[in-house]
Amino acid sequence: MKDAILGMISRYVADNMDWFIKTYSKDSSILKNFLYETMSARKKEGDRKLADLLYEQLLKIPEERRKKTAELLTNGALNYMSNTSKNYFATIIDVNSNCNLNCPNCANAYINCKDNINWSLEEINAVIKSLKPYTRLIFVSGGEPYMNQNLISAMEMNPDVEFVTFTNGSMQKQYEELVKRNLNNVFVMVSIDGDQQYHDYKRGTGVYQNAINAVKYLRENGYLCGISSVVEKNNIDLLFSEEYLNFVKSLDASTLYFLKEAHSPDQEFTNKYFELSEKLQNTLFGTFPVFNMPYSEKTLSKDNCCFAGRQWIRVNANFEVTSCPFSPKTYGNIKEEETDQLVKKLKKNDEQPQSWC
Repeated sequence: MKDAILGMISRYVADNMDWFIKTYSKDSSILKNFLYETMSARKKEGDRKLADLLYEQLLKIPEERRKKTAELLTNGALNYMSNTSKNYFATIIDVNSNCNLNCPNCANAYINCKDNINWSLEEINAVIKSLKPYTRLIFVSGGEPYMNQNLISAMEMNPDVEFVTFTNGSMQKQYEELVKRNLNNVFVMVSIDGDQQYHDYKRGTGVYQNAINAVKYLRENGYLCGISSVVEKNNIDLLFSEEYLNFVKSLDASTLYFLKEAHSPDQEFTNKYFELSEKLQNTLFGTFPVFNMPYSEKTLSKDNCCFAGRQWIRVNANFEVTSCPFSPKTYGNIKEEETDQLVKKLKKNDEQPQSWC
């Protein structure tokens, strides 16, 4: 009965898609109600507060871009709700392995890929096409993904996909190209790991100011732009401080995303990360969107399994499919195997969360 109802709703929305898009993009109350319904599918307390935050961010962007976002929300929600056993919340692709920086806290330092891999436009489009049946939300990483000169064209050629790109903030010419092409389906996350002294110590002199300039430029030109911060033992107190949060808000950032240092064996640090994360969520709930990449026991679902490979799928620069960015186990090559077969293997993976995740 549930599947039949969802099927009926899907058909109704598909038959009336133009009306839905037009209405969602212009009528604020209906857009908010749609967000409520989408978030309530997760059945977690407080989802309406998160819907409020997402709604407020949508109203900050130009109407035409809001229209596209409404369309993607509609398609994405129906796609995920109609067959949750098949579909993914999101996928991650690494369109290259080269970078103009050499940051010691980079999660991709643990990825065993050859140097200077750069996907061609045809390769990017082929991977995106193979992933579309499973999700319309794709996170783009690297390397520094904007060093791949084909990325912007690929995103422009796939307007039915929402892309979240992670960048170090130094690719100004590429950001200008984004603005020039007025892409409606790109959300940019810029890496900032603390104050200027700490960030430049980790990433190089002048990198901090480049990142600040990038956020300001993208926001001024109507793009949703968030801050991605790698949490380490030496900056955890700074990142979870009121001072840092006020700094993020002062940039008019759309969201703050915390990513714990990959493969840290320090259990005391991991426990502190969980403790401060929960405290922060409770403090800021309903006032500013802050997201944490879940780790270890925090990723366990009802069937006592990690979400990796079940809600997320990742394709590294070698075209190898893994369950998440931090797993060394591969399930095949997306250029050599049918995506359906790779997904079946991923859904059945027996990987368990590790304390060092």
